[in-house]
Amino acid sequence: MQFLTHIIFLLNLLKTLINHFS
Repeated sequence: MQFLTHIIFLLNLLKTLINHFS
């Protein structure tokens, strides 16, 4: 469960970075 939350958090962070640099 904790692992899944961590993955979602990382995905959101990555998406934010991609949006920033696009």
